[in-house]
Amino acid sequence: MEREAELGFEGKEWFAAVRIARRAGLQNVLLTKSATNNAMGYSYQVIRARLLNPESWFLPYHRTEIENNPKLQQKEYYKNK
Repeated sequence: MEREAELGFEGKEWFAAVRIARRAGLQNVLLTKSATNNAMGYSYQVIRARLLNPESWFLPYHRTEIENNPKLQQKEYYKNK
């Protein structure tokens, strides 16, 4: 609770939740935190649909990064989006 209070307004809570959710058996932590701390008013089902795939937790590589580094491959989740 103390960590959430300290990091909640610094923009760091998302990264802490992702780090915890990557552990075995704790994948629902990110979903629960996102659904309850949802300032945009999205429903639980919408948030769940977006966060079911762990690849969606991270942003895609920018097009210029891929052009500058031919060995870099776009993440599967974002290839056709």
